[in-house]
Amino acid sequence: MDLKKTSEETAEKLLARRIILIDGKLEPDLMRMVRFGILRLNTESVDDIKLLINSSGGNVTMMNLVFDVIKLSKARVVGIVNGACDSAAVTLLQACHVRLATRGSSFFMHFVSHDGDFFFKSNTPTSKINRKLKTRIESSKKVQRYSENILCQRTGLTRIEIRRYMIDGEENGARLDAEEAKAIGLVDNVIDSFELF
Repeated sequence: MDLKKTSEETAEKLLARRIILIDGKLEPDLMRMVRFGILRLNTESVDDIKLLINSSGGNVTMMNLVFDVIKLSKARVVGIVNGACDSAAVTLLQACHVRLATRGSSFFMHFVSHDGDFFFKSNTPTSKINRKLKTRIESSKKVQRYSENILCQRTGLTRIEIRRYMIDGEENGARLDAEEAKAIGLVDNVIDSFELF
């Protein structure tokens, strides 16, 4: 069985039913597909769009593009976590008009990290390296504040409370189950089933 072909066929069948699948890391190709899917479905009607999420997180910059498209969508976007909702995927879920999680889902939050390439030549002056590092750190801090603001707005938690969950995630690997996520406002409801077809 050609797994790639089967995945593409399944994604097309789901899209025809106004369901977009986010399964895996939030990488640029996947985020572009999700973004264009939401835009395409908005041109067809304002019926609900279901965003089915199982993700370990990933590229925050690309996630922000999809986040904005969801927020601007005339069609209501219903985010359904079915599996993992980690890192940037937690923030992405907050853009959805309705946020649901299946009972077996789990959530993981941590501070923004920068995993991009950082190259320099061996003869690069230390001052230039320090400037680049400072720029990267400031950029990460901005993204962190942005993500915290989104989480605070949707959950009603304070920045300090959000950071406690992030610290617990980073230091202890703590995950929230679906009911815990509902209790702190990451999701609106925990569901036992949902209709795909």
